[in-house]
Amino acid sequence: MANHDTLGKSAFILLTGLCNKNCYFCFNHNVDQALLKNRINLGNLPKLIDDLSHSRIESLIITGGEPLMNMDLLELAIRKAKDSGMSVSVDSNGTLLNRSIIDRLEDSELDYLYLSSHFLKTINQEILKCASEKLSLRVIHIITKHNVNQLGDFVDFLKQYKIGFPTLNPVFLYRDHKNYEDQSLSNLKDDDLQNVMEVIKQVYWKNNLDFPTLLKDFYLGRNASFPTYCHMGEADLVIYSNGDVYPCFHRRDLYAGNVFDDDFQIIMQKNQDFAAHTKAAKCFGEHCLSHFTN
Repeated sequence: MANHDTLGKSAFILLTGLCNKNCYFCFNHNVDQALLKNRINLGNLPKLIDDLSHSRIESLIITGGEPLMNMDLLELAIRKAKDSGMSVSVDSNGTLLNRSIIDRLEDSELDYLYLSSHFLKTINQEILKCASEKLSLRVIHIITKHNVNQLGDFVDFLKQYKIGFPTLNPVFLYRDHKNYEDQSLSNLKDDDLQNVMEVIKQVYWKNNLDFPTLLKDFYLGRNASFPTYCHMGEADLVIYSNGDVYPCFHRRDLYAGNVFDDDFQIIMQKNQDFAAHTKAAKCFGEHCLSHFTN
């Protein structure tokens, strides 16, 4: 999950639950597999996007799974949403990129392609250069205890391809996860945390001074800079590949309905009603930090 320039009256759609990778830090790593059942198809996708457009959704954020695994469906989603006046971005691990896919994304007038930093250096340099020339590329960078000190070098790497500053996303792992001790910022000692925050601040200061402060306050257990408003639910919604709708990736206690089984307007009304639970940001946690990086 990423912070996107187009947030606000936005729909996140998990176009497919299929993925060619199994990233331990993925938001969907421990999701109930029923949510990732693929019910979105070429036949029902146009109506879904029409329903979103009629509900005044302004931007579509296509994620997964790995959207590039079904290019016909992805291309239809982009073109239909663009024809409806929406801005469109796609989240991808980038490993399937080739010249044909890049050309199809360019021809569909995709606004932004967000790539995972985790695989960025494994992409063929000529393919990455081609993508950076033909598409508006952004990068989601998962911060861990081990890579945070290389943040400056990574930003310099992005500059080679004229890619702007990455969206920073501290790795979110439950305490019982096998990688928690080794990767999570949550178990850093105060002195080490201060050093980490200084690294982020030095690289990040031209972009957003509030974010390093938010990180520092969060991991030190202070709430001085915690947000008091969250757009998820009030302005945005999440549609899983099985059609289930929630106001947020992390509030699966708030079920609005299923776009293939229930009346869409009732779903939207329920989602709006859930704003009473979400907009005050009382459920703010480590999983939310990436929403406030830009």
